[in-house]
Amino acid sequence: MYGIKETKEVFDFSLAFAAYVDKSLQNGFQLTDLFGAVEPLSKAPAAFENISEVEKEVLDLDDDERKELATYVSETYNIKDDVAEALVEQGIRGAIENYKFMLMLRNAKK
Repeated sequence: MYGIKETKEVFDFSLAFAAYVDKSLQNGFQLTDLFGAVEPLSKAPAAFENISEVEKEVLDLDDDERKELATYVSETYNIKDDVAEALVEQGIRGAIENYKFMLMLRNAKK
């Protein structure tokens, strides 16, 4: 078993950044909104440091780990449990696709 440490860090960054973008767009993006990017972007190093481990963790997830991720999302971001579960499922698919996208981009360079 690989655990979910790296996956949690990716979720933390992704949700914080998505919340920042959503809040910034609610009243029309303004230059001052850039200051709000500092907090979610500060989570990026931890999220990407061991990004190659996320695919292994995600492919190895069991029901308890899925529930742990959903609980983490629910409690950390004050999200309803059923919505947190849906976010985790979508996030897992998104994490895998983003990782594949990153690898394609890396390999596409001449």
